[in-house]
Amino acid sequence: MHRFEYREPRFTCDLPVRLTVQDSTLTGRCTEIGKAGMKLEIEAPPEPNSFGKVSMSYEDRTLEVRVRLVHVGETHAGLDFIYSSDKERQAMANLVETVAVLQCGKVRTF
Repeated sequence: MHRFEYREPRFTCDLPVRLTVQDSTLTGRCTEIGKAGMKLEIEAPPEPNSFGKVSMSYEDRTLEVRVRLVHVGETHAGLDFIYSSDKERQAMANLVETVAVLQCGKVRTF
């Protein structure tokens, strides 16, 4: 039996992303993002449970975070972020807040 857990909220977005797994780098679009992970539209995603890095740019910021591919479809992948520091976690929280503000026109508290 699986234990039910709530997923962190995700917000709709459209951000360019580079996903690097082993020696392969793929480009795609982030269509949903939250503090815990993202949904990535990508052609031929790598296998589930693969580890890698995503790099994304937004406005004047570039953010690179380690990830684990949690689930994979034909043209999309669900990724969980693996933070290496509190600074990295805070940078992602700031990016998510910016996306949330743009999506709904008001500041959300995290």
